[in-house]
Amino acid sequence: MVIADFVIIALRQHRRIKKPLKSILIEAKKRRWFSRKIYADGFPVAQALMGWWYTFYPPDSLIYTDPFFDIKDSEQRDDVKNVVIRAQWEKIIIYVLDYYLSMAETGTIAILFRLNNPVQEVIHCACSYEFFVNELLNGKIHFDELYFVSKGDAHVSRDGCR
Repeated sequence: MVIADFVIIALRQHRRIKKPLKSILIEAKKRRWFSRKIYADGFPVAQALMGWWYTFYPPDSLIYTDPFFDIKDSEQRDDVKNVVIRAQWEKIIIYVLDYYLSMAETGTIAILFRLNNPVQEVIHCACSYEFFVNELLNGKIHFDELYFVSKGDAHVSRDGCR
């Protein structure tokens, strides 16, 4: 198990999205061009994104004993760690992703599973919700990389998030 930030950024979202669940903690922050950094170091592109930032956590009583994720070493690169959703949180994480994308005014959200502040920020082009969820459930999404996920096929890369 690993404790990591689970962040969804509703790009250029004007209104706060209502909390869909009471079983998890959600911290919401409105980001404008003059807002303070959320992370002291790292993620300069992510931190430049304006809209509503939502960070999700397990309930206080479970945050250190039952976090959302496990970590898996990448088979391709030594410096990359893959996100693995712990079985008991899978339905909730997928529901949260679906809900926030469906409520996004622009039809696109940015997603970040933050473990550390990387030396270099990695940004993936927009992919479809279906592609992203499939990659996530198969342990192919990386910690500390920024993903853009869109509704439908508009502005979506043909090869997914790569």
